[in-house]
Amino acid sequence: MNAPTKKQIAAGQRRRLTVIARKLTNMSEQWCDVDEYNMNILFDLATICNRAARNLYVEEEAE
Repeated sequence: MNAPTKKQIAAGQRRRLTVIARKLTNMSEQWCDVDEYNMNILFDLATICNRAARNLYVEEEAE
């Protein structure tokens, strides 16, 4: 079995980061009207995950 390419690794990690961001957003929403600090910290983490997923770079491989 061939090892995954850089492009495949990046794609999988983008999907996982997107799922993590969604879960963090849901956790943040649970803190709404309960604790603003916890809500904001979780929302900030979700934002960072989304940004990382967008910016994850893999240089083009020569074929």
